Amino acid sequence: MRPTRISFQDGGPMAIMGDLRLDLGDGEQIETRATVCLCGKSGNRPFWDLACREN
Repeated sequence: MRPTRISFQDGGPMAIMGDLRLDLGDGEQIETRATVCLCGKSGNRPFWDLACREN
């Protein structure tokens, strides 16, 4: 099992890396990384889709 690491980018998303189990509402998905939107502009919330960089 990999340790979980969380990092933040100034003005950007939160990156989560490790052995992750994501509950997507319609089932569970196992991943090794996820990038989460913190600004609320993503069209695929809670995941980041570059929307905050389109200015």
